[in-house]
Amino acid sequence: MAILKWSSAMMSYHELLKIVNPKRALVKEMNDKLKVVRASLAEKRARLKAVEEKIDSLERMFREKKELEEKLQKQIDDCMKKLDRANKIIAGLAGEKSSWTETVLKLA
Repeated sequence: MAILKWSSAMMSYHELLKIVNPKRALVKEMNDKLKVVRASLAEKRARLKAVEEKIDSLERMFREKKELEEKLQKQIDDCMKKLDRANKIIAGLAGEKSSWTETVLKLA
């Protein structure tokens, strides 16, 4: 009786292995594919990180240049105001020159 149970169990085990072994092979194949895909994903994430760092660098540089532009524009505006004031002073002093010249000629 024990040999019958043992042989029956071995037959069941053999039949079960016929079903399980192809599935084990499929799992191994899928795990190999998964490793390849994960490696590709890691590479693409690294490239994405590099691109994001480049974008951050360019955005930082853009902000710096924009601030420099605003600073220079403010300096230009200040210089234009000073030039306008200087022109007004020169124009006002031109009238003074003629009055001084007339005064000096009268005294001479």
